[in-house]
Amino acid sequence: MHKNNSGLALSHTHWLDDHHALKYSMRASLIDQLRFSTNEEVLEIGCGAGNWTFLISDYIDHEGHITAIDIDSESISIANNRQNLLAKKNITFEESEINHFLNEDNRQFDTIILFNTLSYLKTPQSTLNNLLKKLRSGGRIIIKDTDISSDLYWPICPEILGKVSTALLKAAKNNVKTGSYDPFFARKLPSILSSLGNVTIDTHSQAFTLIGSTTREEKYYIQQNASLVANILKTNASDNNLLANWKKIFFPSRITEKTIFDSIDFIYSMTEFIFEIKNKK
Repeated sequence: MHKNNSGLALSHTHWLDDHHALKYSMRASLIDQLRFSTNEEVLEIGCGAGNWTFLISDYIDHEGHITAIDIDSESISIANNRQNLLAKKNITFEESEINHFLNEDNRQFDTIILFNTLSYLKTPQSTLNNLLKKLRSGGRIIIKDTDISSDLYWPICPEILGKVSTALLKAAKNNVKTGSYDPFFARKLPSILSSLGNVTIDTHSQAFTLIGSTTREEKYYIQQNASLVANILKTNASDNNLLANWKKIFFPSRITEKTIFDSIDFIYSMTEFIFEIKNKK
């Protein structure tokens, strides 16, 4: 589902670009709230084609620098092309796997960014322990991730919602993944972070919400998230009709058939969870 050349689900550049455009104002506001200093040395892990990187770079001047890494060669190639077009000189994009980078690079950083990245890693706790060693004094790690169960779709028949919630709970309990991506990862972060030891943790969340009529791009984004739920229902729903009923809510079988998007009460909302970690002094 929206795989990049490295086979990572939900990581294709077109998919990432489309919903970056939809969420641009919310994302720009988040970067502003994170209060980067102009001279920071920043490491971004899982940068893709640089959507977040370029937002951060507006806050970093020539005295600071962003090193942005990703395992996917095509994404890095696109990022480099965009960097040339934008004439951004305070960024270095590198094709690198995270553990290889940590073993080979001796630098330390003021801020390390992992936005929707840890949910793809086999050993996120070990990775975070290693990243804490890469922080300068007073440095921070900023994590952003999601949990598919926090998404709100309305209006939907309460009976269907109840069955979907039960199926998602079963999938989360069984550690179901989409490829290497964990769609339930945010709920696991508190226990992972509490095991890190001598750190401070600040948290907050933000919601991306659409109400009423939707554009074609917004509808497509919602349908793709609903499809991710559908993939989970295939193997975790106890009701054989649930998958078909769920799809019918979002994808009409006939042009004249009504969907959730036709309701005057339509609401879609998804929550992003942000964690800021620092070593205790």
